[in-house]
Amino acid sequence: MLYIVSGLPGTGKSAAAKELAAIAKAALLRTDETRKKAVKKPKYTAREKEKVYETVFKAAESMLRAKKNVVIDATFHREAMRNEALKVARKAGSGIIFLEVVCDEPIVKKRIGRRRHGHSDADFKVYTRLRKEWEPIKGKRVIVDSSLFPSAREWKNAMKALVKNERKLCIAC
Repeated sequence: MLYIVSGLPGTGKSAAAKELAAIAKAALLRTDETRKKAVKKPKYTAREKEKVYETVFKAAESMLRAKKNVVIDATFHREAMRNEALKVARKAGSGIIFLEVVCDEPIVKKRIGRRRHGHSDADFKVYTRLRKEWEPIKGKRVIVDSSLFPSAREWKNAMKALVKNERKLCIAC
């Protein structure tokens, strides 16, 4: 199964992806991490983003063909990238679930302000820009409001429920 965890910076998608990967016994692929390994000083150009997604999709397809579950943690703010993920799943003969993580803006602003280390360089300006560029997800998806899950235990329970019901939520299964 391919799980796509999408959302704007600071919404909690990385926390959701990490928990989901543990519960689904899946490999976790993160575009932020891939970018940091591939590019010393990221510029976040369209071409750079394209290459990062290509690298992640190539790894995901290989793992899916080997019958491994994969979680991809990325904004996926453009429909074109989500369509590419769907193509990867279909080529590998895998189902796919889209998980959109949302959060109240004041909480996002606080979270981003508290960031000190990690793979994401996104500040609140990036959040605001991507919010304006966001292309709504069409079709079947799971929406999780991380404002409602303040504790790790609540995240774990939400991700367990998702995995338990994955056949109902799956596209192309």
